Amino acid sequence: MNNWFCKFSNCNFSDESSVLDAATKGAMTAIQLVLGIIANIIAFISFIAFLNGILSWLGMLVGADGITFEVRQK
Repeated sequence: MNNWFCKFSNCNFSDESSVLDAATKGAMTAIQLVLGIIANIIAFISFIAFLNGILSWLGMLVGADGITFEVRQK
């Protein structure tokens, strides 16, 4: 399948043999993407919790208990 348009743009034809094969490959790629996003969210939340613990510990050392990143509700 070589047409005139492929001369002027990047035509990457896939090697899937059927619609089911293409759907499976797309689903596998989507799962990897979603798992990567979830891993980054977990790492970010863990890092914020770590910084919160360090801030609380340093506040305890200087006598200022209760210093955290958490929002206080009135």
